[in-house]
Amino acid sequence: MFRVSVPVNFAAGNCAARTGNNYAGIICYRSNNMLREYISSNLSVALIAGKVYKVGFYAKRAPNCRYATSGLAAYLSAGKPNQSGNGLIMQTPQISFATQLIDTTQWTLIEGYFLPQSNLNYITIGNFKNDAQSAILDLGSAPNTVCLDRNSYYFIEDVFVEEVVENLSIDGDTVVCTGGTTTLTASSTHPFWWSTASNPTDTFSLQQSITVNPLIEPAFILNGFFQKKSVSIDVISPPAVNLGVDTTICEGETLQLHAANMGCNYVWSTNEKEEYVEVKNSGTYWVDVTNQGCTVSDTVNVNVELVPDISLGLDSLFCLTDYDSLVLDAGEGNSYLWSPTGETTRYKSVSIPGNYSVTVIYSNGCSNVDSITALETCQPKIFIPKAFSPNNDLLNDNFKPYATNILGFEMTIVNRWGQTVFNANDKAGTESLNKRMHHKACMFTR
Repeated sequence: MFRVSVPVNFAAGNCAARTGNNYAGIICYRSNNMLREYISSNLSVALIAGKVYKVGFYAKRAPNCRYATSGLAAYLSAGKPNQSGNGLIMQTPQISFATQLIDTTQWTLIEGYFLPQSNLNYITIGNFKNDAQSAILDLGSAPNTVCLDRNSYYFIEDVFVEEVVENLSIDGDTVVCTGGTTTLTASSTHPFWWSTASNPTDTFSLQQSITVNPLIEPAFILNGFFQKKSVSIDVISPPAVNLGVDTTICEGETLQLHAANMGCNYVWSTNEKEEYVEVKNSGTYWVDVTNQGCTVSDTVNVNVELVPDISLGLDSLFCLTDYDSLVLDAGEGNSYLWSPTGETTRYKSVSIPGNYSVTVIYSNGCSNVDSITALETCQPKIFIPKAFSPNNDLLNDNFKPYATNILGFEMTIVNRWGQTVFNANDKAGTESLNKRMHHKACMFTR
């Protein structure tokens, strides 16, 4: 009597269970004898037609068996399949392992997906191929093989039948700028394959992520067992953004940077969101312009040149009759223009009262302006003779007071008794005073 237990199995060799404490063993080939053993069981829940199922089991070759075989498989059926004695069950299994299973140390997972066309309630595991189809591999006799010297013997563990609840989704940008690419990533609970809308039945890729050029192929399909997800990629013409070349402005000036594109969104380095910004400080300015998910950026450097100070001084007073002089100095510069007189020199002499301004252009191209008001103001001067001799000898015959820089006058002459002999009151100023004194001198007596 051979001992059958876990992990010791008569002459098959020791094998620990993959999980739990038990497993099954079956003969999948015997030399010179078409002998097959199968594991068959009624499913606790029948498979429903039209639903997808994941079916699988783990297998390991017994250490002391001489042969390895291919074709280890699972067959799902409506009712238990018929087997004639210990012979071959001549059915086509839905899940199979194509190559010889040789490994005696690791459990091998054999699994697949199945879409039943009718309701099924039985699973049977074994080799459904005849000897010629089984690709038998002779590994040579092992010690203590006894009856396994003619057999291909396998342990079977952890059989499962699971309904597949399929969820498909596609992640990735579906809006691409002209000339750009995008990466589409599949998400699925089960195997899938990519195809293109132009060739929906051909496998484009089995990878989870694909990088595609929408100008070559704009639409893709993610295929599952019974679900499909489609995605189309839109190509958007990028906005045209040009902030211009690097620019220099003068202190106090404002530069307007434009990024105008109708229907776009804007993000400036200044945190403003408008089509344009006004800048007056040195720095690097950039803008991101987004058109339906397509973003283009541009950058410009702005340099601010300092403007030298210019001062013509405070408003000035001078008197030409006193031989005063007023010279205005516009300071160091490259060129000058005085207004309203048009001189182009650094210095300007003022001889006429009025408003004067100068524009100075410096070596950095910047300019500055200053102005001044020059007023003529002279102190009044009055001269009154102390005596005259009106005797027609042509010497001191006239009484001639003299005054300059006055706005008007009033003069009264009295005799020795205090009686007024002459009076003049005139706002006409110095010239009128001099004329009156000249014409009235003949009236004066001692």
